[in-house]
Amino acid sequence: MGLDDPFPIEKCSGRVRGAILTEFHGRCPTIREVASISDAQWLTVPNIGPTTLEELRSMTQSVPDGETSPHATGIPDGELLSRLNRLQRELNILVGEIRARFTSGGIKRNPR
Repeated sequence: MGLDDPFPIEKCSGRVRGAILTEFHGRCPTIREVASISDAQWLTVPNIGPTTLEELRSMTQSVPDGETSPHATGIPDGELLSRLNRLQRELNILVGEIRARFTSGGIKRNPR
């Protein structure tokens, strides 16, 4: 079973099954489609709360055949975004320091 296989909707509780079918306009989505929707988006869908979201994610976390879903880390989206923002700030500081060294003459540039 891979990410492009149908989501195993028959294994879901009635609430989750109904929410998925509503979200995908009555059709059964692929595992990839379900996994690609962020936690924040799922939590806006009627009948999806933290507990039902956990059930849904447990079915998309590990897919056999060596494929992993976008949420395989188990880290909430908000925390991932926070980490990304921190890393981008740190990178910008480093870039600024490198540019400052080039412009202050600390490092000689080779003219081309």
